Amino acid sequence: MKTAALFLAASAFCASAMAQDQPNPPAQPDDGTVYGGMKTRWAKDVSQELPLPEYPRPQLRRDAEWVNLNGQWDYAIAPKEAGVPEKWDGKILVPFPVESQLSGVQRFVGGANRLWYRRTFEAEEPDAGGRLRLHFGAVDWDAEIWLNGRLVATHQGGYDPFTVDITESVAPSHEQELVVAVYDPSDADSQPRGKQVANPHGIWYTPVTGIWQTVWLEPVPAVSIDSLKLTSDIDKGELLVEAHLLGAGEGLHVEAEASLAGKAAGKGGAKAEGSFDGVARFAIKIDDPQLWSPDSPTLYDLKVTVARDLVFDTVESYFGMRKIAMGKDEFGFNRMMLNNQPVFHLTAGPRLVPDGLYTAPTDEGASFDIEKTKELGFNMARKHVAVELAALVLLGGQARLALVWQDMPNGGRATAHREGRAGRRAAHAGRAPALATANSRR
Repeated sequence: MKTAALFLAASAFCASAMAQDQPNPPAQPDDGTVYGGMKTRWAKDVSQELPLPEYPRPQLRRDAEWVNLNGQWDYAIAPKEAGVPEKWDGKILVPFPVESQLSGVQRFVGGANRLWYRRTFEAEEPDAGGRLRLHFGAVDWDAEIWLNGRLVATHQGGYDPFTVDITESVAPSHEQELVVAVYDPSDADSQPRGKQVANPHGIWYTPVTGIWQTVWLEPVPAVSIDSLKLTSDIDKGELLVEAHLLGAGEGLHVEAEASLAGKAAGKGGAKAEGSFDGVARFAIKIDDPQLWSPDSPTLYDLKVTVARDLVFDTVESYFGMRKIAMGKDEFGFNRMMLNNQPVFHLTAGPRLVPDGLYTAPTDEGASFDIEKTKELGFNMARKHVAVELAALVLLGGQARLALVWQDMPNGGRATAHREGRAGRRAAHAGRAPALATANSRR
């Protein structure tokens, strides 16, 4: 996302060669500070109360009231084996990585330490069997989530979103205490990390530790749509819909309606399969399909409901009618095809924002990068440093970028993780007593 320079393959090769000429990268300063002072023009627009306030999941939008938990959190950096800090080091602006300028901290953590976060928020138990879900856009790398002194989730993976059902852990006092502990060894271990290294130099980048995408609360009904898989088939003029449900029961029906510029474009539905956590699969015939292309970036709106006599849940999404495949050109050579026509992929490469690292200062900054990519003549972005935010993928579709190539960031090492599952369970247990609070039910 954002305002970092765009690198062609040739420039990446040159940068790699330069990096090889630096056998002794600069050492980290003794006080843990990460050097770097360059800022983007959007840094001044970052809210210190609620940065990145936009709804973070455009592929599955729900009208129900949601709560953005970005903003000022307590933080501390402590030895890895230690429990929750008795004293916090200060404030950090979530969701910017702790090493970034925009976080207000700009400190190195490293594999010997653990990064801790804490904040409180107001919440009540949902009515009528509903659930309260806590979403994390991304936390790099090994996260433990505690609510009111109770461990409610652990997660490994710095690039994928995860969700925690916290309904059973909500305290009756309404004020909830959320604590997050994060361990990230950077390049000292083999977890996926892209180009992060403890000592950034050449083409190797500053570490990104901890929360780096939006944290938010979402109440959902007892029966809800958990995820959607949408696949366009331009040859048949159809959209294939796969809707996964939570809390499903017998007799549920899922229906989807497509529209373009406010006008109906197709409708379909199916009965959900399975008596619990079911799935519905069906096709929608799209009237006079308008294909997505770089010259005509047409995106359809989609409304999906799940009902049994009465509607339980409604979500909104979007899709483009396009086909990406391999095929023969007029001379019989294999080519990458877009909508059954050869398209040359002219790509811009990795990005890192100088002030926010993985995280854009604002949506305007993200939009600028995408528009400039197109303006410079590129029709595709290859992302191999990090998995991009969902909102960026939508912006790319609107900005007429033909493709986003999303690589899986790798760890660059073949060694096994130093702490196995049993070790992690023991570590969780060792830290648990220090996290007990007066608000805890158990």
